[in-house]
Amino acid sequence: MSRLVNTPLAISIVFVCCMRNLLLAAGTSSEGVLLKAASASAAGMAESVSSLSADIGGIAALHYNPAAPAFLRHTELSLMGQRGLIEDTFTSAFLGVRTNWGTYSGNFSYYSLGNIELIDSLGQSRTVKAEEDLVFNLNYSEHLYDKYATGISLKILQHKLVENLSSNAIAMDLGAQAKILNKMILLGVSAQNIGSKLTFVDISEALPIVVRGGIAYHKTEHVKGWTSILIGIDFVQEINQSLKEFLGLEVFWSDLIAFRLGYKFGQEAGKLSTGLGFVMNNFQLDYAFTDGSGLGSLHSASFSYKFWMGRTERRIRQNRATREER
Repeated sequence: MSRLVNTPLAISIVFVCCMRNLLLAAGTSSEGVLLKAASASAAGMAESVSSLSADIGGIAALHYNPAAPAFLRHTELSLMGQRGLIEDTFTSAFLGVRTNWGTYSGNFSYYSLGNIELIDSLGQSRTVKAEEDLVFNLNYSEHLYDKYATGISLKILQHKLVENLSSNAIAMDLGAQAKILNKMILLGVSAQNIGSKLTFVDISEALPIVVRGGIAYHKTEHVKGWTSILIGIDFVQEINQSLKEFLGLEVFWSDLIAFRLGYKFGQEAGKLSTGLGFVMNNFQLDYAFTDGSGLGSLHSASFSYKFWMGRTERRIRQNRATREER
């Protein structure tokens, strides 16, 4: 097995084993852009997607588990926009490219909390952004025997408050996935946002370290027009928070329309979510609605495009099979 496979696998095992100590040692955290839903399909399933590989959950599954892109079948682009509970906005873009030496992916995310009015000592007012977050993410992932995968992501975060205070941080995500029992049972584990702190003058704030573990059941079978069913459950532990359970369901009709439903246990707002998806050839359009429990509603929309590669993709599959036989 190549060193590119062994390195992410070894790092993932070490960090998952040490995660309990990391959580106990961590301080306060800032959500910002790091804990936003990365796609409308994930939002519609209450983000119970850490076990979903990119060939099932799309390239945006990278946001929840850096091992997910390893199973990517085609080069894929995903764009997403979200309107929040208090007029905040979130946008993201993901790109994953398969090669003979693993899958290389990246994403860019932007979050804005909205505008506020500032009045100076002379009584003059001006409008500024209350908060802005930028994240750049680079990812490498590899699979073994088309059943097991590991991945690692490196992030650069810029956090800005009222245009005057800003700070940067560097973090990493580590993850692993497996497909068992004829690939109907999907398993995933990830540790996210392990890195430096955000520092404002003399105040330091830790990034929101998150540990996710998930299991899903995925079956494709034609029954009276219904073509697939997906049930996922995630156990999510954020620092200084109680354990949360996310449950999601997705069913496809005629491989064209997806219906989604999700619920987050142990969360105050945004518990219930629903969603729809439409697939046509290599295009997919998704929408999700999340109930804010009296704080307003969250609307998400995402678009993805798969680049069919024909001969190139077949050559990659053949080269991978040859390397795995060795």
